[in-house]
Amino acid sequence: MDTKNFDVSPYVNSIKDTLAKILHVNDAAQDEIKNLRDELNRTKISLQNEQKHRQQLEISLQNTNAKLNNTAAQLDDTTRELSNTKSRLNNTAAQLDDTTHRLDDTTRELSNTMSRLNNTAAQLDDTTHRLDDTTRELSNTKSRLNDATAQIEDYAEKYADIEQAYNSYKKLSDTTKFSLEGIFGAANSPTNFLIGALQERHLDNLFDYVTNTINSGTNPAEIDILHGLFEFVFNAANSGRREKIFTRLNVSAGDIFDDEEMRKTSSSAQSGTVQKVLLAGYKFSRTGKIVKPSLVAIG
Repeated sequence: MDTKNFDVSPYVNSIKDTLAKILHVNDAAQDEIKNLRDELNRTKISLQNEQKHRQQLEISLQNTNAKLNNTAAQLDDTTRELSNTKSRLNNTAAQLDDTTHRLDDTTRELSNTMSRLNNTAAQLDDTTHRLDDTTRELSNTKSRLNDATAQIEDYAEKYADIEQAYNSYKKLSDTTKFSLEGIFGAANSPTNFLIGALQERHLDNLFDYVTNTINSGTNPAEIDILHGLFEFVFNAANSGRREKIFTRLNVSAGDIFDDEEMRKTSSSAQSGTVQKVLLAGYKFSRTGKIVKPSLVAIG
């Protein structure tokens, strides 16, 4: 049975009408019985007092009995109607109970369905979040891949420079190469040589090594090779970047000595102007902060 369309109001109204009829008939019957009893009493009294009216009283009694029988028949009909109504009410109550049970079952099923739907929605939200995270990670990976590709393409274009720098490095003495192991490692191949050159912190270390070698004057034959290696490492630090990290300092012969941008060689005069730039320093491109001042000869 469809619990939404089931309407018990006709049964309820029928019951109410039947009960009203019963109450009305019962009241009328009680009144009639009372009246008949009163009339009977009066008739008996009258019979005792007036024998001459006996025939009339007998007729009245017969009429009264007929009315009583009629009233009793009506009461029997009403009783049967009440019984039938009670039976219909019991059937309606049973149907209502059955409908209520089915409605409870439907409500529980709906609750379970809503719970499963909520769980599915939660799983969908979690999947969506993971998909967003994966999309972001994919975007980041793609960006890193593009950067790596750009670097590889840049390195490929400059492979000749790498080969040339590596060949120059191999010309250094074993003592010098041993001193540079902290920068280039074993450097037993162009690839290993390049790996060392690409590490940003090695740029500062190589600059210090070259300036110390120039100042000491102990190995003048390798100065040009060391110059070339520094230029290569400096360019490698900036390669493959959207914006260069470092910029060389602009120092020229004839400039007045500036202790912020310059360092004097150990053999330079105490004061004067720049006679020669032995190794140009560099600064951060974005901030302008000086990383290494230029090594200059003052005279």
